[in-house]
Amino acid sequence: MNPKRREAIFGLALALPAVVYIVAMMIYPLGYLIDLSFSSGLEYYEYIFRDAMFGDAVVFTLAIALGSVAMELCFGFIAALMLSKDFKGRGFIRSLYILPWAIPTVASAFLWRYVFSNMGWFNSLLAHFGSNAMTNWLIEQPYIPLLIAESWKMTPLVMLILLAGLQSIPRDLIESSHVDGATAVQSFFHITLPLMVPVIVSALVVRLVDALRIFTSAWIITGGGGIYPVLGTYIVRLYRHGLLGPSAAASIMLVLIVAFSVAVLTYVNRRMAER
Repeated sequence: MNPKRREAIFGLALALPAVVYIVAMMIYPLGYLIDLSFSSGLEYYEYIFRDAMFGDAVVFTLAIALGSVAMELCFGFIAALMLSKDFKGRGFIRSLYILPWAIPTVASAFLWRYVFSNMGWFNSLLAHFGSNAMTNWLIEQPYIPLLIAESWKMTPLVMLILLAGLQSIPRDLIESSHVDGATAVQSFFHITLPLMVPVIVSALVVRLVDALRIFTSAWIITGGGGIYPVLGTYIVRLYRHGLLGPSAAASIMLVLIVAFSVAVLTYVNRRMAER
């Protein structure tokens, strides 16, 4: 047998388990969802589009995703810049900083559910500063608890991605700019930030895809979705009420939203790389 042919067959054999996994765990379930969502024509899609709660879930999901990712990028970048410097105890601080990310989502969700409960720390803090209003954050204002819970847990991941990008920038470029008279701020905006754009976009894609699929923390913190569900909890509600077709249609819409977001970010990254 031709050596190149043998090598090709060997490569296909190595890739076969991954292909089987993708087909069994991704393509087949997605195909089944699509088939189920169209099993009555467009009836199930018409159902969710007529349902006001579906529109609220889309808006609320986008608000949580965009808000939390923006906070994560901001605080993650600041932390990455600080932790990229040499100082005593840097390793310990790094380990401490990634602790929230290491905590299981269920545990962190219950933690923040307690913090924002009626008798929790947040209301106690507001009362300490003179507020007499006892806000039921978990029901009336779930955006704040979910935004803080998501940002607190996932900022360390963004920090790690950005820190890796910062450490890959040649120090010679920064030092040369300082020799030429550039200030630290000028070096950041003209050297560091432009070189970090691909890394920032990568972190944005990773986190936005994950944030749009928010479910566990929303389900626990709001006690089953509350009056302001995200798409994940909305889909589960439909399923638990026996509305399999509409739940499948809502799932496909979530897939399309995620795919569209990834496509837009990929396009923006490609255009910026061409400049």
